[in-house]
Amino acid sequence: MYNSYFLSVRQARTCRIAAAFFLAAALIRFASVVASTIWTPTPVADVRCANFHCHATERPDLLLPESERAIIATSPGAMVRLVEYAHRPAVRIGLAATNLGEAAPLVFLLLSVAVATWRLGARGTDDLARALPWLGRASLAALVAAVVPPLGDSLRAMLLFPAAPSGPYWYFEIDLGPLVMRLLLACAAFIVSWALAAGSRARRDLAEFV
Repeated sequence: MYNSYFLSVRQARTCRIAAAFFLAAALIRFASVVASTIWTPTPVADVRCANFHCHATERPDLLLPESERAIIATSPGAMVRLVEYAHRPAVRIGLAATNLGEAAPLVFLLLSVAVATWRLGARGTDDLARALPWLGRASLAALVAAVVPPLGDSLRAMLLFPAAPSGPYWYFEIDLGPLVMRLLLACAAFIVSWALAAGSRARRDLAEFV
């Protein structure tokens, strides 16, 4: 049969275990973003621990470019204004929405891989064909997840610029090294999913022809 399964019992069990780990990773990532949005008093904190005690210092300036941070470091009043501004409901909502939007592609990626590997581990006659679309969705999510981080960083900075010394302005900064590497890995996953889907179709067509 063109759709007969080819994984051993041990390999299928490994796929199911991997699916559970990917699902747990997706849930943990989503829960951490939601928890930080609800309970963290400020967008960013500098946490230092010593003698079994931890102290968190509010540092929304870490979301700004280095040039703005240098100016704020020389003016305690600028830091106070920035912290107060970061506590405004509209700013908190904007930062929370940005964080959720940035985390969404990665969460969907992990969930898609979890579903695909779980179906592969079911050892049915058509589970490979049913798993391939989810691998394709995972590769698309990987492409989006590669582009979103620099956009999120820029948007968070622009949300805080009205309270920064330089005032509000359009800002976009990108580090090409990590971005290109993430895009290459995402493209590789996308090409592999295409190749697997094409091989599955060719196998099916050959079986129907025979």
